[in-house]
Amino acid sequence: AASGNVIRLVAEEKPGEYVLVVQTNRPPEHFQKMFMADPPRMVLDLAGAWTYSGPTTKATGERFIRQIRVGRHADMFRVVLDMGPEALSQLRGTPTVERVPEGVALKIPK
Repeated sequence: AASGNVIRLVAEEKPGEYVLVVQTNRPPEHFQKMFMADPPRMVLDLAGAWTYSGPTTKATGERFIRQIRVGRHADMFRVVLDMGPEALSQLRGTPTVERVPEGVALKIPK
């Protein structure tokens, strides 16, 4: 699996969608998203051994995504978006994850 550096996480609350971009210094080979309930959260995993020196927890002050957490594992880099209790009722479709020039983008329609 790929290894590299996660440069930073950029979260943007836009009209109609929430976007999280994981900026990397090289494209990840594999990534996947998962939804976990109770409490509701979106998880994005990038396969490989990634280095990251940014904050591991960030409160957003928002009601939709309340907190962003980062977990570094030997074989993957995990980002967890902790959702607010009313976030599920705001979802307007299936979240998507795609490659972008900067790395990987997770988009949550709301």
